[in-house]
Amino acid sequence: MPKDLRSYLDELLEKRPKDVVVVDREVDPRYEACAIVEKFERENKFPLVFFKNIKGSMPAAHRSPRG
Repeated sequence: MPKDLRSYLDELLEKRPKDVVVVDREVDPRYEACAIVEKFERENKFPLVFFKNIKGSMPAAHRSPRG
């Protein structure tokens, strides 16, 4: 069982890589991050989206409630 977020993400990437999307480029937290998640939801896909570079913030992850 993972001890922290980093080990949880590593384990998830290893065991279920299709369920994780990693966004490396800088994204705007106000609109762009939400738009990326919404795009997946419109396609009826619900991965864990891990944003590594949120403008003016620290890394963040989002999992849709339907996923």
